[in-house]
Amino acid sequence: LRTRNEVEPPVPARPQLNITPETPLALLGSVRTVLGTSVIVAQNMMAEARALDLGSILVLESRQVLGEVFDTFGPVAQPLYTVRFQTEQELLDMGVAVGARVFFLQNQTQFVATQELRKIKGSDASNLYDEEVSEGV
Repeated sequence: LRTRNEVEPPVPARPQLNITPETPLALLGSVRTVLGTSVIVAQNMMAEARALDLGSILVLESRQVLGEVFDTFGPVAQPLYTVRFQTEQELLDMGVAVGARVFFLQNQTQFVATQELRKIKGSDASNLYDEEVSEGV
């Protein structure tokens, strides 16, 4: 749901990568939800030391590229990741199902130090229209 004044963020195109059998992958977790043009991936391992950064490439067990991490939410110790698609049809064509195992590229993934995140005071502030406040505020 979006408010009247909220701007829809652009959806990045799915990366076109050739993931070979030699490409080192690491298990991240599994698809928890498929909703509209979004896939929610739950991290199975505890992220005590690190979580995937935005833009990290996620891959299905078939080595087909699922997409980029668009957003991260949930508890720092066990984050959830959103992968967005241009259209629902694009998502349907991939055949992504709840429970599908999801991997990340070991040599091409940036991580967030979760211990550093714990030191920062978070805020979910919003303005009069329940929209995110400007970055300059």
